[in-house]
Amino acid sequence: MDNTASALYSYHTFIFPFLWNDGGKVSRKEFEKCLNKQLWKPDIFGQYRNDEASVSSEYYSAYQYFNNAARAVIYTFEDNDKQSVRCFRYLTEQLKSKDHNIKYHIKKGDVEYILRINGIRLKLYNTGIGLLIYELENQDYPLIDDINKINDLGRRISRPFYNSENSTCSLCADSISISGITDIRGNKIFSQLSGAPAPSNPAKTEIARIVTFLLEDNDRKVTINKAGKKINEFFIEPIIDDRMFVACYINNKEFADLLAQRNKDGEYRYLSDAEEKSPDDRAFNISRKLYETIFVDGDGLSCHSREMLKRMLAENVYDRWIEFRDKGELSGTVHGISEYSMICISASLFSANAFLTEYIEIAMLVLAQRASLLAFERRISEVSSNKKGEKELQEQYIDFDSQYMLHEVTAQQQGIEIFNIILEKMFIKDEKADVENQIRNLFELKNFKSDRIMNGILFGLAVLGTIEIVSIIADWVKTFFC
Repeated sequence: MDNTASALYSYHTFIFPFLWNDGGKVSRKEFEKCLNKQLWKPDIFGQYRNDEASVSSEYYSAYQYFNNAARAVIYTFEDNDKQSVRCFRYLTEQLKSKDHNIKYHIKKGDVEYILRINGIRLKLYNTGIGLLIYELENQDYPLIDDINKINDLGRRISRPFYNSENSTCSLCADSISISGITDIRGNKIFSQLSGAPAPSNPAKTEIARIVTFLLEDNDRKVTINKAGKKINEFFIEPIIDDRMFVACYINNKEFADLLAQRNKDGEYRYLSDAEEKSPDDRAFNISRKLYETIFVDGDGLSCHSREMLKRMLAENVYDRWIEFRDKGELSGTVHGISEYSMICISASLFSANAFLTEYIEIAMLVLAQRASLLAFERRISEVSSNKKGEKELQEQYIDFDSQYMLHEVTAQQQGIEIFNIILEKMFIKDEKADVENQIRNLFELKNFKSDRIMNGILFGLAVLGTIEIVSIIADWVKTFFC
């Protein structure tokens, strides 16, 4: 985050989890060959910044925040393939410059949101999944409604459906583009979503060009459609959703103060408004406004039950610092966490730094856990169909479990609480139990088949043994009586 900015209204981090190893057929070292080495640089911990002040402020506190096991799956410490995660940064020097002109454009109808790109990062994990990360800064749009639309429209990199009669899509931006750079062929980075003609094959997956252009070199490129893949193409696909995960810091003291107000019964307004005001009261229902923000309902409220609205907010809001006071003045912070978003509403620079350097890394670690578990589910299905690779699969899962499935990432109480909330919202415990049960069933089936074959062999040997004994007795009888 550029703390020198004259006005920062929000900071948006869009995270795209994807599968790159094509069912185990591609190694991480091979996939890295897609990356243009002139544009992507390894993000070795502590080396991105050159001046000592930046290193100490940006890296040291975050490094100290995490325990050793978490550091090993969050940062890259050496430029080799032994690392659990390989981190990269795009256009490092340009995006580090305060006066660069690289922007992220979201266009919908007559409205266009233009955000400064502060960073583009990539994390490649040894489980076969990756995270592509856009770090965007908003200095022009203060309204919560606009911030919600930026999150909702900016995260969608694929149309959820095609209408054969009308190719427009109300849920998508008309286009998402990046200005200030071109792709390796000199073309503008432009992705038309709504208004684009439907493909000839409705099942064909399409992902916005702003994603695929990043993973291309002069002689290599990625494809999102496996059919017809050529020799120098690498296959990737979304592994969790066709929308990017949203992590958003909102610098809005007025909104944070409204959330902390209490009704006559002493209940916080972000909860009380859910019952006391109509869900359709867009102007004054703070519960509705917060729900739209946390659940990224940029196109309008998707919950019209007062009881459910209150319950969802109670379950998804982390309000440890809601009444924090700085020099006697209310300056609290509210976090909202869902399956596909993590929001921080505050005017505190301390809260902003913690959110952008520590909590986002926790969210990305849990995203990597979930994406990896989903990748293992696919591998289990493939191994079950091919009837081979069980041992390799089990070994890979044991490595993943020991490296990534951490019970704790920090000794800090608030970090422990946020980590546990994100784990719960992304269903990690259930996903892990399901994968382990599938692996167990896979081996039980294999053992059952092995036992059945062995029993058949033993039965055959027994039959042959019986025949041999009968033959010996018959020979003895003939010799004795004849």
